[in-house]
Amino acid sequence: MFAVVPKLGVSGGVGLLLGLVAVWWVEPTTNAGIALLIGIFIVASMVVSGIATLIIGKKRSGN
Repeated sequence: MFAVVPKLGVSGGVGLLLGLVAVWWVEPTTNAGIALLIGIFIVASMVVSGIATLIIGKKRSGN
């Protein structure tokens, strides 16, 4: 899993870090729970990054 993160870019790295914090906070008892938490945060951070890029792009092109 950690080998894929560099291919995801900065937003994937941020998601991984947030996922690790969530794992530390929630303390899931299975490996599947750990992978699910990290995966959710990686996907969520990439979606937020994509939306922010679209919003910022529209603001710049509108000026």
